[in-house]
Amino acid sequence: SKILSPTDEMKLAADKMGIVDKLRAENKVALATAQAQLSATDQQLGGEAKATADNAVIKQYNAKLAELETQRIDYLDKYTAKHPKVIETEDAIANLKSKLQQEIAKVASLQAPSDNPVLTSKFGSEAAISVAESNLAELERLDKRNQEDVERLSEKEQKYLSLMRDVSVADEIYIMLAKRLEEAKVAEVAVSTEVQVVCLLYTSPSP
Repeated sequence: SKILSPTDEMKLAADKMGIVDKLRAENKVALATAQAQLSATDQQLGGEAKATADNAVIKQYNAKLAELETQRIDYLDKYTAKHPKVIETEDAIANLKSKLQQEIAKVASLQAPSDNPVLTSKFGSEAAISVAESNLAELERLDKRNQEDVERLSEKEQKYLSLMRDVSVADEIYIMLAKRLEEAKVAEVAVSTEVQVVCLLYTSPSP
């Protein structure tokens, strides 16, 4: 193919597709992680815990969170990550996630009065799956729209974009998986494996 000098139109298409690909990779990894965590917690709980799908407050938070994530994706398709609208939306997402976690902890405490991190993890995984699936659906819509722009480019330019996209997605997934692996290693080290044996000495009362 010799040398290809990307046109402005091609650069714009590459930037838009790159943003969508990065967000899609993030959400795919988040979805797979949440599904694995949910499966593990379900096994630990033996199916005794109820799901949060019917909880009205959590359902409302999840819907609002999905709406904000969609808005963020739409903004990132138009602006840079430092744009005020993007920053404002990300702050709103962080605030809502905090409220969601508080509500999840509340629901978990109602189902199990004692502190139960496994139950909290289950509900958190359910919420993460809901948001990730919603994000992937929105990203699919944006990808189809961007693909229409790509189809107006020459065959050589389309091939270049396709190859560049493959490399970019592979890099993003590798970086994210490497980060998750390090987080898992840190979490594993943090779990105490010490076992304390408490002996109770019974002395019979004197006659």
